[in-house]
Amino acid sequence: MGQQAARQAARRAAMAAQATRRAARAERDQRLDALAVTVSVELGEGRAALAAAELRAGRALHAMTSEGLSVRDAAQWCGGELSVREMTRLVRLAEQAAPAGDSGATPDSGGAAGGPATVAPSGGVGATVR
Repeated sequence: MGQQAARQAARRAAMAAQATRRAARAERDQRLDALAVTVSVELGEGRAALAAAELRAGRALHAMTSEGLSVRDAAQWCGGELSVREMTRLVRLAEQAAPAGDSGATPDSGGAAGGPATVAPSGGVGATVR
């Protein structure tokens, strides 16, 4: 019986070690699940914040061009940080977000009152947004 008792003790020790590993894996999986959710939420919030910032920038650029600036001049006013192509994209984004018949302008948004902007199809240098 000594041999049978030794086998049972070894089996119990192995099963206990397996249970410990399974529990540790389960805890790790829970931590990784929570971290994955955090990553997804943060990236989603970042994309939403970027979209909102781009919309505000597009409205401000639209307001600048409504003041009579060419796209090139507006780019210079912005410190040369934006290409004409990028400015055109932002203005179009703002136009698409505005309800029909509304320029999206409010006193708080920095937008300009008036009709929607139009940009040369090429979005080329010197294209004027009116």
